[in-house]
Parts: sequence; structure tokens; C-alpha cells
Amino acid sequence: MHKKLITMLFSVVQLVSCFGLGISCAALPEHEWEVKTITKKGYHTDPDVFDSYIVWVGNLNTKDYENNREIFFYDGSTVKQITNNQLYNLNPDIYDRKIVWQCLTKKGWEIFYYDGHKIKQLTDNKRHDRAPQISRHGITWEGHDGNDWEIFYYDSQKIKQLTNNDIDDRLPMISG
Repeated sequence: MHKKLITMLFSVVQLVSCFGLGISCAALPEHEWEVKTITKKGYHTDPDVFDSYIVWVGNLNTKDYENNREIFFYDGSTVKQITNNQLYNLNPDIYDRKIVWQCLTKKGWEIFYYDGHKIKQLTDNKRHDRAPQISRHGITWEGHDGNDWEIFYYDSQKIKQLTNNDIDDRLPMISG
């Protein structure tokens, strides 16, 4: 499992350096990992890994990278482009084959969710929603309420606002 995870981390060679992933390259014996390139062209960044799955932000057209960032998914054998909306998709997070990310729409940053089959827009408001995280228990993110940042949670049925105060509540994490 550990060897497989390291292989997957290094599979996205063009995404980031070892240090960008928080792994010391010197700590990895050369015989314990292999490099496998899964991207062929374009610009790719912001990877997240769950088991043998990888999700990242990429653009196959490097001339328009700033305005068109799409979400890509690697299942261990095949790369699938999840979004094709020519918008600014960012900050993907993955649990199993489920993916969340933020997307800059005409209304602002919104949260989107891919359940392994289809995409669902979780938020649709005039305020920014960003920094999504996913686990088997649900999805969390920070959203601006017009005054400051608050924490929100989606349990696959409904959205709940977890905080409501005059202090910025930011960068939620969820485990499990």
C-alpha cells in the first residue's frame, strides 16, 4: 500500500516537486517507487490523493490557463476529465471516487461535487464559498455570509451552517 501510494504521488510528475507534496525526496529509496507520467500536455497543479486515486487541476491549453482550469481524475489506470466548463475550477479534494472543488462562476466562488457519476452544484449564491473538504461523512467548506467567513457542512441531504459569529472561521477540515 505504501509503495503504491508513493507511486501514485510520483505519477503526476509534472504537477509539483517532491517538496511541494510535503515529502522529502531523500527519504524515499530509489527502488521503492517508480515514475509514471499520466499527463501528456498542458499545465497541471494542485493534486490530492486518496488510496490509488488522484485528482488535480489542469489545462490542456496552456495559452488560456488563467481563465480555464479543469478538474481531472486518475483511477489508477485511466485519466478522466471531470469538468469541461471553461471556468476557473480550483482546490479539488477527493474521498474514494467522490470529488469536491470550488469554481468561479458569474456569481462568485461556488462549491461543486462529483459523486462518481455526475456533477452537482452544492452552492448557488452571491457570496463566495471555497476551500471544500470531503470525507465519507460529508463535505465542509468556508462561505462568506456578507459579514465574515463561516463554516458550512453538507451531509448528502442538506447544507447546514455550523458557525455563526463575527469572527472569520476558515479552512475547515473533515476526517473519516
